[in-house]
This record gives sequence, C-alpha cells and structure tokens, in this order.
Amino acid sequence: MTGIHQLLFSNFAGGGAAAPEIFNDSGTYTATSSAIRYMCIAGGAAGGSSATGEKGGGGGGAGGYLISSETSVTQGADITITIGGGGAGATTGGGVNGSNSVINGIATSIGGGGGGRGEGGGGTNGAAGGSGGGGVRGGGGGAATSGQGNNGGSGGPDCGGGGGGAGAAGTNGRASSTDSDGGPGGVGLENDITGTTLFYAGGGAGGSLTGGPSSGGDGGGGNGGSRGNNGTIQNGTANTGGGGGGAGGNIAGDTAGASGGKGIVVILAV
Repeated sequence: MTGIHQLLFSNFAGGGAAAPEIFNDSGTYTATSSAIRYMCIAGGAAGGSSATGEKGGGGGGAGGYLISSETSVTQGADITITIGGGGAGATTGGGVNGSNSVINGIATSIGGGGGGRGEGGGGTNGAAGGSGGGGVRGGGGGAATSGQGNNGGSGGPDCGGGGGGAGAAGTNGRASSTDSDGGPGGVGLENDITGTTLFYAGGGAGGSLTGGPSSGGDGGGGNGGSRGNNGTIQNGTANTGGGGGGAGGNIAGDTAGASGGKGIVVILAV
C-alpha cells in the first residue's frame, strides 16, 4: 500500500477496547469517560470548472485533517458534532470550498480550498483551505491551514495543478511538446481509529487540456477530467474529506468540476 502512514490509534481501536463512535453526519456525542481521542476531517473542495474549449480546471483541496492523542472532556456531557459538506461542483468559476467540521468546543477542521477555473488569459490561483486547491495555467496553488493539510499544486501551461492532501502537496501541472496533463492530487494520511486502516483527506487531481486523466490522492481524492472528455472526472469520496477532480479541457460548453467529499468525525473514549 502506498502513501503516508499515521497509525496513531493502533493500541485503541478494536481488540476489546472501547468501540469508536463514527459520525458520517452531524449529531451529538455523549461522553462516556473523562478523556477522548478523535479524528476530525472537514469537507473536501470541488475541482475547478473549465470555460468553453479552454484549459483544464485545478483539483479541489482535501478537507482539513485533525487528530488528538488525548483530550479531556466532562464525562456525561453532550458534545455537538458538525460534519462539513463537500463543495458542490459547478460550471462557472473556481471550485467551491468545502465546509468545516466541528467538535464543539474542542476542534474545528477547515474545509478544503477549491480548484482554479480553466479559461483563456492569465493564470487562475487555487483557493486556500484546510488543504489548498490546484491552480491553472501558471496560477499558484492555494495555501493550506497550518497543521491541517498541504498546499495545492501550481497549474501547468494549459492544465490544472492537483489539490493538496493531508499527507502531501498537490503536484504541479506538467507539460511537454505533445502532452499537457493535470497534476495528481496530494496523498492523504492513514490511520486506524475506526478499527480498519484507511486513508483520509486526499486531494483531487487537476484537469487536462491535451492529455489523459490524472489520479486523485489516496484518501478519497477524485480523478481529473481529460482532453475533450469529462467522463473520467470523479467526485471526492464521501466521509473521507477528499477533494473533487478538476474539469477536463477543450470541451464544448462550460464544464463543471467534480464535487468534494463530505467530512467525518470519529471519537474514541479512553
């Protein structure tokens, strides 16, 4: 298995220990002990759109990724959990940022930054977020939130950079004399707080003007669109905080980037 590993919870998940509470949607956690460990991931951003016949859009940044080794709580207290939604794909503008996930009074992870829009003229920057979105046509990648993710990749001459992931920055868009491909999304991080080892918060891939599709980062990042074809594009995976892929270039009509995946919160009593 490839990617960056962060197995901080292996002594606490499964094996007769307290079962984790997994929040795929907003709700309330009632503390059963005086301390918890948690994972809090925001919604991933949408990939950038592409104007008619123009460049590929930037990949959406992953939602911010926060974990704790141990945090004190009041036993018996009800704690509100908010799960951030993924940014919705749209046919105009840069990708929509993801929404924050919140463990009330304890942690707030920041929604991913949207990918830049592919169009003629100057470059388009990716948006800032938990992890930053990919830029387009020389535009810079969006900045990440410190301690929550990584920057998006810069756009190539005619393609989008990859969105940043929790474990690595998005890759810059690349070009050659015969090919121009969007940058792959940044890889997420892996842990086993749920009892199963999984990646979370991967960045979405940038869209291509003349090449094939690029891959989203491990952890729910969506693949980018390809030349003249948005059929290869993928949304970020739900409840991973993965970013959506950027729209393919050279397509008739304004073309939507893919939506980001909504976030997740997992809490483990210790």
